[in-house]
Amino acid sequence: MHLTTASQVIRFVGELEDTAAKFYEKLAEKYPEGKETFLSLVKENRKNKALVQRAYSEVVTDALETGVSFEELGADEYIFEAAVAEDASLSDVLQRALEIEEKIQKFYLNAAKMSKSLSADVPRAFERIAKKRRTQGKTKITFLKGMTMTNLAYHLKFYLGNKDSVQSIFPMHFLDNYAIIHQLQTGQEL
Repeated sequence: MHLTTASQVIRFVGELEDTAAKFYEKLAEKYPEGKETFLSLVKENRKNKALVQRAYSEVVTDALETGVSFEELGADEYIFEAAVAEDASLSDVLQRALEIEEKIQKFYLNAAKMSKSLSADVPRAFERIAKKRRTQGKTKITFLKGMTMTNLAYHLKFYLGNKDSVQSIFPMHFLDNYAIIHQLQTGQEL
């Protein structure tokens, strides 16, 4: 699917933000430890959609629409599913969330470049949202990823006295990661 008019791009922005909001709502339901963060991202998605639609409707009329072209901004590379696999770990969905944020940010930056002839308001809104996604969205998700590793490190410290009990509680790839981190931080092997 190619987007060639401003109205198509604005409609697609709404779809991207709605899909991202659905994704984060599902994560908030499934992962209570990140609920507040995920719901704050849902709120941001809704704000972003409203901001772009408001900027567009304030400056664009049907007369202006006829002179603007997005040189076929390809939408297919930015589409993603909001589904969350039942067996997905928090770490897996957080990685997916980061990938989604990057994909949407890339769309906003490309749309901003192509909309420069439209008016100053629309590309500025696109750029502002791309910047917010890069800083706030990724930061919140990265913080959650750090929290999961902190919780793991806490539990591992607690059980370090008995390596067999640690292996029965945590999957081996977590133990391997922790062992590497521990060795790098302390210079000692577990």
